[in-house]
Amino acid sequence: MVVQTLQREGVQKVAFCGVDEVTEIAYLSLRETAIELAVVMDDERGGAQFFDKPVVPIAMGLLSGNHRIVITSLKKGEALREKLVQLGVDPQTIYVAVGAVRSKSERNASSARLERLMARPVWI
Repeated sequence: MVVQTLQREGVQKVAFCGVDEVTEIAYLSLRETAIELAVVMDDERGGAQFFDKPVVPIAMGLLSGNHRIVITSLKKGEALREKLVQLGVDPQTIYVAVGAVRSKSERNASSARLERLMARPVWI
């Protein structure tokens, strides 16, 4: 996952862009490192809460500092990347959580695989 890459690069703070099921997975991975989640951005969910962070509109989140940005939306990944670049974000500072920017057919195949895995019984 991208979290290990950020850790190797010495990144101390990141911003998440886009909130959906990928965001939760990325956050849980991030918590296993010393990297701090500085801000969570999503224009459609501004005003909501993501764990202990308020979700803010993208333009507002960009004002919070010069952080590396991780696109954490499976559904809106490419659109979010385009918006960030349009708003002046250096593409070199944009990272993608695994699977967040893929074609619709790839997303459908991944969703089907995940559903099959979730349907399997777990024996403890």
